[in-house]
Amino acid sequence: MLKSLIAIRIRALFGASKKTGQGTGRKIGRTIGLAFLFLYLGAAFAFLSVGMAISTAPATIALGVEWLFFAIFNVAAFSLIFIFSIFETKSELFECRDNELLLSMPIRERDIVLSRIFTVLIINYIECAVILLPAIIVFVAVGGSIVALFGGLLVGLVIPPLATALASFVGYAVAALARRFKRKNLITVIFSLIFFVLYFVVYSALMNGLEGLEENIDGAVLGMADTLSPIRIIGEASLLRPLSTLIVCAVAVVISVLSFIVIKNRYFAIITSSHSAARTKYRAQRLAGSSAFIALAKKELRTFFSSAAYIMNGGIGALMQLALSVFILVGAEDFRTVVYMLSPVFDVLPEDLLLAASVAILMLLSLTTSVSASALSMERRALWIIKTAPVRTIDIIHAKLVPHLLLAVPTGLISAILFAIAIRADALSVLLLLLAPTLANTVMALFGLIINIAMPRFDFENEAQIVKQSGAASIVVLGGMLGGIALAALGIYLSVLLGLIGICLFILFFLVLSVVLYFILTGASLKKLERINI
Repeated sequence: MLKSLIAIRIRALFGASKKTGQGTGRKIGRTIGLAFLFLYLGAAFAFLSVGMAISTAPATIALGVEWLFFAIFNVAAFSLIFIFSIFETKSELFECRDNELLLSMPIRERDIVLSRIFTVLIINYIECAVILLPAIIVFVAVGGSIVALFGGLLVGLVIPPLATALASFVGYAVAALARRFKRKNLITVIFSLIFFVLYFVVYSALMNGLEGLEENIDGAVLGMADTLSPIRIIGEASLLRPLSTLIVCAVAVVISVLSFIVIKNRYFAIITSSHSAARTKYRAQRLAGSSAFIALAKKELRTFFSSAAYIMNGGIGALMQLALSVFILVGAEDFRTVVYMLSPVFDVLPEDLLLAASVAILMLLSLTTSVSASALSMERRALWIIKTAPVRTIDIIHAKLVPHLLLAVPTGLISAILFAIAIRADALSVLLLLLAPTLANTVMALFGLIINIAMPRFDFENEAQIVKQSGAASIVVLGGMLGGIALAALGIYLSVLLGLIGICLFILFFLVLSVVLYFILTGASLKKLERINI
């Protein structure tokens, strides 16, 4: 039974949406396209790993502190897997739509939990490989010990289970706490945000410590030769030092087993728990009518706020934009100083470069929000209900833009105000700063919905498969990142070339782009939506 459950989970993980009338050739082409997309993402992470390895491996080898090299990469791999697995494990373990069905069948809870965890583990091994394998190859290629090839691979086999176990336990803790409250999703989001803040504070402190050791590598690090700090143990395990390797493997096994036991023993209680809300006295009120668009918009907002995975994965860009804006405001003097130092290099007025940099940052961050990329897929099998209702297709499209715009636009405006205060902007600059994230968020909302209509997926069992693993979400996130970098560079270039006029032209470009995307959405995409059959 365990093999059958694992096979089902793998098909759900890598399976494409079932579309009526879709030919075999089109299915193959779509599969190949998605494969190339994910290969590109893996290659991008591998390229970053190679670049970092080339810059750090020779120095650590020359000074005889190879453990520091592997400590940096092992911590980075663990952190990446852990942070990306929290919502994945929570959704796979506790939010799959077939949980109650499986529990009603003669299937052991152990097999259900193992099949769910195995699915996440596959993804985590892929993420670990694209980070550690390039680093290990570079280390050996530049003269490192061949032992590190085997030790690095051994630690690479241990890190994913350890990170998955800890992420599963955190997901279990969040689910167990959230079920005690009436608004479970709101509580989940709050706990998740608190956890993210604490995690990044600890991780930043750790990485700053490693960077400090690397900068003082011939002093502080060499002075640690007789100590066995946790960081040193993690690095030495990749060199097959007996004690360190034994400690790392033992810790991974113990934490993995304990996490599995806790989740297995409490799995039924969390899945089947239902805490009733407090009773409220009914009061007759006048029933107010509303337009079809308002009703659809309310439905979209309920869908968005009913899924913590949808909120955190689709809207994390808006939250990061707000956080970075606060950081810029706090370090306003340092930000202005850096820009003023760079202005002679670009031969541009400091004020123009300061405004251009602010506009570029705001637009780049705005293009990381991807709420609309999952808006249509979140309908799942209920899309036919809306399509058979007496509402216009254009109202359906407009309503699906509401959650993205309602989250991203106000956040962008607040960020723009913070940037304006930080750079001491004049009236015209404030106007440009307000327009920049508004237009960028509009472009991203339109682009995300266009891609989702072109590549919908309705055969999912939990929201994480849509907001993290679907082709539409991957294309929009990747397109937003790469497009944002290219457009930010374009904005800086125009400001250097034309000054304030270049910045205005850059913002005008986004206005034109948003109009073009809107016509595509209400034209070809609208017709595509009308033809979709579930």
